[in-house]
Amino acid sequence: MKELTETQKAWLAGIIDGEGYIGIVQQPRKDTDKKFNYTLVVKVASTDAEMIPTCFEWTGIGNVGYKESKNPKWADARTWQIANRQAKYFLEAIEPYLIVKKNQARVALEFHGCKKHWHHATESDLFRQYEYFIMLKDLKNTLVKSI
Repeated sequence: MKELTETQKAWLAGIIDGEGYIGIVQQPRKDTDKKFNYTLVVKVASTDAEMIPTCFEWTGIGNVGYKESKNPKWADARTWQIANRQAKYFLEAIEPYLIVKKNQARVALEFHGCKKHWHHATESDLFRQYEYFIMLKDLKNTLVKSI
């Protein structure tokens, strides 16, 4: 990830607080005896033409996409997504500036600290990752209910 100025970190934190998603994604596996793999994901979707390219340009990481609206009355959206280590480094950089999603970022960072690659993870490791998956989901539900 590129070096960010404090202003860039603060702006990106505001984008994540307002438009972003911090999550642990549970991915089904069919190629192993382990049923799921867990991945840290940070994502932003926006109809603003400059926001997503700016996120990518400033950080130098992630994937940029384009999603055409199914409703002709709605604008098309651009997306920016980062995962795993890139998401960890990004969250570490912006965490001091987060307000609304600070606790989500902290849980996500704790999750990444205990995460083992699915190939090397024991059942106990996977259960711990599942606990973080549920913990982050609960934090999101609490945030929604408080509004």
